[in-house]
Amino acid sequence: MPHISSSKLRTICDHEALQSLAHYEDPAENQFAEEFTFFGGSYLVIPGIAQSAEYMLSNLCKAIFLDPHETLPGELRSHGFQIVS
Repeated sequence: MPHISSSKLRTICDHEALQSLAHYEDPAENQFAEEFTFFGGSYLVIPGIAQSAEYMLSNLCKAIFLDPHETLPGELRSHGFQIVS
């Protein structure tokens, strides 16, 4: 993963090309990050404009990874695990 300094990131975010787009963005409904527990630890989820994003992610992961009958193909479950973690 590439690293970027905070001053470089600030310069990019303050660029006039991005500032002109700011008024098109909907304000976030939830200004706080939520914690999502998954294999390997806890992760921070920034829900953005989605309501109940962590709740939906949690239920989706339960359906995919905690299915006692393992009805979903292993390849799908493996790919889903890579995406979430």
